[in-house]
Amino acid sequence: MNERRQHPRYDVKRPVRGSVKPRMEVRVLNISESGLLIEAPFGLSPAGMCELTLNLAGGEMVIRAKVSRCRASMVKTATGGAAAVFHAGLAFDKSLVESPEIKKLIADECSLEDKAELTGEVELPNELDQAM
Repeated sequence: MNERRQHPRYDVKRPVRGSVKPRMEVRVLNISESGLLIEAPFGLSPAGMCELTLNLAGGEMVIRAKVSRCRASMVKTATGGAAAVFHAGLAFDKSLVESPEIKKLIADECSLEDKAELTGEVELPNELDQAM
């Protein structure tokens, strides 16, 4: 199967939590330069727009994104039971795709083996540096 993604995904290295208006708590699973994957307790309407507030070590970051897809998944609970969660793919607003803010978010929050420092304050992995 051919890869259709424009940018590689990077798994987050520590829990990144946030909320989608109106205050639905979510967990970020991975991030790319054009979007991210979240886990939510309820489904999000595909093709709908949402405002995501991320709680980061350096403060909050608000992102506008379009819901590309949303699927239900079953996960094990702490007690050994099962629960339904929803995995939603969010596409960043065009103004954020490949932006320095998103590159910094990836560099700060994701597990990356190689980080290359660019001029300026943002550390980026070689793959992101080459994509510029």
